[in-house]
Amino acid sequence: YEVSKSEDLYDESKVEYKGEASKLTVKGTNVGNYPMELAGSEFTNTDGNFIVTFSVTDGALVINPAELKLTVNDYSEVYDGEAHGDAATTDVTAGTTIEYKVDDGAWTTTKPTITDVGTKAVEVRAINANYETATGSYTLTVSPLEIAVEIIEASKSVTYTGEEYSINGYE
Repeated sequence: YEVSKSEDLYDESKVEYKGEASKLTVKGTNVGNYPMELAGSEFTNTDGNFIVTFSVTDGALVINPAELKLTVNDYSEVYDGEAHGDAATTDVTAGTTIEYKVDDGAWTTTKPTITDVGTKAVEVRAINANYETATGSYTLTVSPLEIAVEIIEASKSVTYTGEEYSINGYE
């Protein structure tokens, strides 16, 4: 604690704390405000030349949230019949929840995937109680697979008999 006084003659070393010693130290691990909660009644004056009134302005340990880094990358793949969609990671895994939203849908922890040709715009956020929420967006894209298909018309060889012959389609 710090002492400020209204009279220069008063020696601040004459202020004595009589409360619980454990209250002089405040500890915290997680994000939050941890007040000292000292009271004027816990202090006494040891100099009889002064009548002292103690007024305490409460102090606190304040632990602010750290920055949470969220990395998002667009994902693009050629159609292969498989689901694709892993495009977001964070630098803090313990206690972090990653949520996704596609279009105007609800936030969910299920990673969106894309299988068929098309595009999905995805919003993402990483939430952790001791970190600032990180947000981002990315696009999942599957493009058509280019292939070549050879069509062989049907063929037939016959000897003339006067009858009508025909062939249909392709192989």
